[in-house]
Parts: sequence; structure tokens; C-alpha cells
Amino acid sequence: MNPTSTPAGGSAFLQELEINVCTELTLAETGPPEEEAAALPIEEWLSDPEDEQRYEAGLRNLIDAVEAMRRTETDEW
Repeated sequence: MNPTSTPAGGSAFLQELEINVCTELTLAETGPPEEEAAALPIEEWLSDPEDEQRYEAGLRNLIDAVEAMRRTETDEW
């Protein structure tokens, strides 16, 4: 049996996912400010600042989805 198919397993999965995404979002947000990165010559960029913004937005959307799933789980019980 798949552990994520049970309510307890699903909750554990969602909790672990939320922790991982929050950690990743914290790392993304603590990077150098966009203005600072954009001031460097493009050859020195570690990544495109616009890509970083899209990545952070995707992480926030994922957190919102996890919270919605948790609400759904709570409503079902």
C-alpha cells in the first residue's frame, strides 16, 4: 500500500513537502538583491534575475497548493 494514499501518510507527505519548499524559498529569498545582481556584468551573473523571480513565484504557488490540500484534508474529516 502506498503510504501517501492514507490520510496519515498524505499529511506526512504534505508536511515534508511544505518544509522542503519553505526551506528552498528561504534560500531563494536570501540571495543577493535583484538590483545588486543586475548591476554586475552579464558574464558574472550566476542566474538571470527574472528566472529567479519566476522560481520564487513558483515556490509560493506550491506552498499555496499545499495549504489548499491541507484544508481539503481537514474538511474531509
